[in-house]
Amino acid sequence: MEDCMESKMGIEKPPYGYFSQLRVHETERPKPKSFATEFQKPNVGMPPDFQEEVKEKLGSKVPQAFQGFV
Repeated sequence: MEDCMESKMGIEKPPYGYFSQLRVHETERPKPKSFATEFQKPNVGMPPDFQEEVKEKLGSKVPQAFQGFV
């Protein structure tokens, strides 16, 4: 297939990884504004001793995924 394309159409196969290369476009336009939500106070309305309350209620039943949070 590649030999046929090269001999009859003059099209060479691009090198491996050509289409996955990063291409940076330089422009004078400003960067777009981020639409990510910025939380100023993530724990608004939660009591300061919330972590201790959860530990008391759940004890050793706290899931591994929440060990760092609780």
